[in-house]
Amino acid sequence: MTNPRIQILTLPDRAEGQRWISQIAGVEMQTGGSLEFVMRGFGSPGYRSAFMALQEDQIAGMAVSWKAEFHPFCTYVAMAITPDSLEEAGRRLLDEIVKRSEEPGRPLQTSIRETESKLASLYSQYGFQEVRRTYLTALPLELVCDSRFELEIDQTVNLPQHYEIINMSVLLSGRPHLTEELVRLVKRYYEATHTVNPPGEFALERWEQLCFSEDVVLEGSYVVITKHGIAAYAFLHKTDQPEALELGWRGTRDAGSLPYSVLLASLQIRFALDHGYKQLEAEIDTTDPCAMAMFERYPFSREAALITYQNTIHTKLVES
Repeated sequence: MTNPRIQILTLPDRAEGQRWISQIAGVEMQTGGSLEFVMRGFGSPGYRSAFMALQEDQIAGMAVSWKAEFHPFCTYVAMAITPDSLEEAGRRLLDEIVKRSEEPGRPLQTSIRETESKLASLYSQYGFQEVRRTYLTALPLELVCDSRFELEIDQTVNLPQHYEIINMSVLLSGRPHLTEELVRLVKRYYEATHTVNPPGEFALERWEQLCFSEDVVLEGSYVVITKHGIAAYAFLHKTDQPEALELGWRGTRDAGSLPYSVLLASLQIRFALDHGYKQLEAEIDTTDPCAMAMFERYPFSREAALITYQNTIHTKLVES
């Protein structure tokens, strides 16, 4: 017996979408990452549109699109679909998202767990291709107390002889002339590791605000200084959990400075241990060499990655 036909409704506003979100919170969904990602779209200041799929007056799925102010060159999309309706409702919802896009030629972007193979297959039919994997991971500090994970400088790294390491508190109070150099390096490295979805053009002051946000732990954030200037940096942040810190932005001046980044990660682990923390959290992109070097060196958890896909909007639609 065939499934009853899917009906697609355009939600008139974000309030209507949020009302329906509360009704599907307890329904089993193939969510494309998590229901939280769908909710992020409805809560975003850049909310664009949303659609709902009904089957026999029961909700079969939702799709939402939105723009991000910091990454303005793509449109984000997310879907939540019941497993039984995945193919039909998913196709119909994607049709609506693609057809009604306001920016032909600009990519659509979505993120899903690598375990959601059926949803990934559906996206691939619409020309979505993987552009990045992100590991939302954690490092239990009890593991690095083990002698197998020595935190002292590894002599085999072959670091140059002449360098200095200072924390961000010292940099801001005693070396303020280096602050602009650091912020420019952060901006340049971030842009280099986000070429498929670049940030917008913002004043250097905006980047400085992002670097030194209220949750940054200045004493546990470091820079490496050589005779050529700042060679590497690594930020550390507070989290909502009192026993956890988050490893933040990190980067280097060039590829040859990558060993410095590994060294700074080691110092941040030592800082967390010395201050009684139990865990370090991190969001690690495969497009980020510094983060990946840290990820491969230390025993971070290896949960399923979040895969980011993009498609160019003018991709031909799958035939209904």
